[in-house]
Amino acid sequence: MSRALAREAAVRAIAFVAVAAWNPVVFLCYWVTLRACIGVSSFVFHHVMHSRAGELGSFALPALPRGWLAIARALFGTEPVTIVSEHRAHHRCAAIRARDLAAYTGP
Repeated sequence: MSRALAREAAVRAIAFVAVAAWNPVVFLCYWVTLRACIGVSSFVFHHVMHSRAGELGSFALPALPRGWLAIARALFGTEPVTIVSEHRAHHRCAAIRARDLAAYTGP
């Protein structure tokens, strides 16, 4: 492990422990929320976007109830939601920034 990486990991670990010790209840709420978000995003990425019926690939986002993409943009930001909603274009045109995918008319 490089010294820079070890230093960055140590700083993060110290901050993590300090915040947990400072207010354990708030930290627990933060940690549970963080784990839930990471779990949901991992499920969407690995299973919804890249695996269907046991087959691996790159799949389009299934149809969502009206308004869900707007809620997702408010919660997670425009770029990650665009990458998910324009998933096939994201894989076809990996060099195109996510914010430019919808307007891209390329080959």
